[in-house]
Amino acid sequence: MKFFRYQLAGWALAISLAISLAISLAISLSAAAQTQTQTQTKTDSNAPQSAPCPAGLPSGTRCLTGQDVAGAYYWIAVPAVWNQVLVMHA
Repeated sequence: MKFFRYQLAGWALAISLAISLAISLAISLSAAAQTQTQTQTKTDSNAPQSAPCPAGLPSGTRCLTGQDVAGAYYWIAVPAVWNQVLVMHA
């Protein structure tokens, strides 16, 4: 009988640990999903927007402005005939 009591206590401990692990996992997954949604929303709202190009650029140039997720502003001029190479200068 004493053995059965210890065995039952072991099962109770295992079940409580499993429940604790499941709750911790659910909280972690929920927090990760919320962070991803916030980042995606912030990224989507900061997508490049069309802007007027300054004088002096060739006709057909397309200009874009925006702000990255870190808060830095940017301005991009895309030539009408673009070789698909982007050069960044900071």
